[in-house]
Amino acid sequence: MSHAGPDPDPEPGPGRHGGGAVGGDGVEIERKFIVATPPPPALLASFAAPLHIEQRYLRSPRAGLTRRVRAMTGAGASRYFYTEKEPLPGPAPASGSRAVVRAEREVEISAARYRELCAEADDDYRVVVKDRWRIPVGDLVFELDHLTAPVELWVLEVELDDPDVPVVVPPEFGIVREDPACSMAALARGTYPPGRGALDPS
Repeated sequence: MSHAGPDPDPEPGPGRHGGGAVGGDGVEIERKFIVATPPPPALLASFAAPLHIEQRYLRSPRAGLTRRVRAMTGAGASRYFYTEKEPLPGPAPASGSRAVVRAEREVEISAARYRELCAEADDDYRVVVKDRWRIPVGDLVFELDHLTAPVELWVLEVELDDPDVPVVVPPEFGIVREDPACSMAALARGTYPPGRGALDPS
């Protein structure tokens, strides 16, 4: 599947998970959980140092296509990524899984290209600022995000190879509530949580 929009000037390198190849089309399968209370500092200190992330949503040439750029900083160095996402056609998984399944294309870009694409930012979206901890648990890798803008929120997500893979959230994270509607794009636009209102600063 090819997407409209500017050439993101792809460069080789690992994707957002710090591992596999990027570039080309792929499928993102993830489950999202809202963390009711901030994790204890001692728990956070037991994980590897977080990445600091700033992401901006860009104007899109068609409905359903989400475009963004992301700056990720860790260990004193920054890397930059361009990502496109859109819903996959067809029905939801027959199993009733709450996983969100989308087509995804992500490439690493240069700092200069990142700055160029930032000029295409969509004014309907606020900048998302968060710290991310990556936490291996068995065969899965959970990603814990602490958002500080546009709202303060703790979100736990995990990417899967199959929407029917069972997911058990470690009890150390306390009370969590699964919510497939909690996307970073919805938070940036102010449409999540429901009733917040577009670009509501609260």
